[in-house]
Amino acid sequence: MKKQVNMDVLEKTLKMTYQNSLKSAEAFSESSDWQKKLMRHIHAQSFLKPEEAEEQRFLNIAFGTLGFSFIMLLFFSFAQFYYLTNAADANIFKNMEDTYYSYNNVYPSVGDY
Repeated sequence: MKKQVNMDVLEKTLKMTYQNSLKSAEAFSESSDWQKKLMRHIHAQSFLKPEEAEEQRFLNIAFGTLGFSFIMLLFFSFAQFYYLTNAADANIFKNMEDTYYSYNNVYPSVGDY
């Protein structure tokens, strides 16, 4: 048995959906001032004089490199902190060596050292 679609309900639903999408689009365009400023800045950069463009390119590379270095510094400092505070990993190579020898019933002879 097929369902009958009430056309009035369908029409009202579509109108409400359309009006809500218009409202959200207006709200988005009002709230995206920073995007407009960014696009204006990018557009203005394409019309710089050659020496200004070179200076801007240098600044972009310099600050990008500094930012990336800072993020890597934070990452590795947290990684080192985690490694040093984790008691199980503090002596990881000795633990691996002991595990290898004990599992295989092989013990190092004098010549191995």
